[in-house]
Amino acid sequence: MSEDKGKFSRRDFFKGAAAGVLGGGLLGMGVYSYSPWRKSYFPEVKRKMADIGVCKSLKVTNISETLSLLTI
Repeated sequence: MSEDKGKFSRRDFFKGAAAGVLGGGLLGMGVYSYSPWRKSYFPEVKRKMADIGVCKSLKVTNISETLSLLTI
């Protein structure tokens, strides 16, 4: 066994600190991207409703799980 098992080197400290900073940065970006603060940079958009018509009938024939035929 190694005799310096309980010792902590400067290099180990900087490697751990760098890993913590990188991990914290990635975690912070993930939290920010799902927060409402990210929307404060986007411009407010006024959306207009548009009438696109009415579907009178819809028939779906499913042949298999990977192929479907759609008839309108």
